Amino acid sequence: VAWARQEAAKDFTVFDEETRKLSSLETEFLRFSATSGTWATAQERFDKARERVKSAEEALTSSLSNVSEDAGELVDILTAATRFLTNRPQPASCPLCESTEKVAELAERVGVRLEALRSLRDAKQTLSSARKSLEVAVPELERLESKYAEDRDAFLKTLGDTKWSGSVPLPSSDCPDGAADFDGWYEVNKGLVEEWRALSDKRKEEERKSINIVDVLKAYDENLELPAEVEGLIPRL
Repeated sequence: VAWARQEAAKDFTVFDEETRKLSSLETEFLRFSATSGTWATAQERFDKARERVKSAEEALTSSLSNVSEDAGELVDILTAATRFLTNRPQPASCPLCESTEKVAELAERVGVRLEALRSLRDAKQTLSSARKSLEVAVPELERLESKYAEDRDAFLKTLGDTKWSGSVPLPSSDCPDGAADFDGWYEVNKGLVEEWRALSDKRKEEERKSINIVDVLKAYDENLELPAEVEGLIPRL
């Protein structure tokens, strides 16, 4: 009975606030670790988009070196020349300058020039598409970097504003400022979540047992008082 009264006298409410904070700490830890994972995916998309732009710019530069500044007009002329030469595969002279020099190679040369211009058009379209992808990737990456900072600050606020008891395991080092450095820190500290859950469960179980002991002692004390009450009700003979 003495042990039960000692257990019942313990104030488990002192852990209530810390247990609630542990739940918040776990939620915030998981939130900003998830944000870091999403950021990593966005960073990968950004890197790929930037590499596509670089490759497309190089391809466009290469195509431009093979054509003149009036490439657009040339495409129309060469396309018309292709149709002409398809109907007249062996002309006596060039339909534009009327020269007979290298007329046998005319259809082939027109085809080569037209193909070069088509490559230029394709290169421009590829570059345009790559730049659009990059334009989407940049703000998304910036948004997630900002979200990571917000989630990190919330985690640090809960961590720093609470006076933790010695039984609460805490991160071994400060969490990184940027999401790019998060993975290494997470690998070291990810086990904390399970430890926090186990500690919370242990405290809840101890509090439940304490409440049960209080109820049992109350019933015990009431039973001790009962004989005295009954004795008082019995008439003295």
